[in-house]
Amino acid sequence: MARRSFGYYWSVAVCRADYQNPKGWEYMDQGEAGQNAVKSALYYAGFRCRTPREQQRAIALCNSYGFGYALGMNFRDKSGKREVLNIEDLDELLLGPATKYGCYLS
Repeated sequence: MARRSFGYYWSVAVCRADYQNPKGWEYMDQGEAGQNAVKSALYYAGFRCRTPREQQRAIALCNSYGFGYALGMNFRDKSGKREVLNIEDLDELLLGPATKYGCYLS
């Protein structure tokens, strides 16, 4: 799911003839820049939330697009709230049931 979604965003960015990569992304091709823009927008969506429920939904969306539904929806902190998932967290979860900060897969 996640790979197909980002593949779609890559295709959309490549099809736009007028698309110019943002400053600092010149080394990327159009598809890579499109994928990066989507990932960035999903990550920063959590900062614009007005309620805790909106923030939990934004985190779930960001995690699901980046790591797939099963990981994205079920990565939680000690109190049971969703937490932003990073690749380093997966490395830690391979070694034990929780990360060094107490986050786990429910």
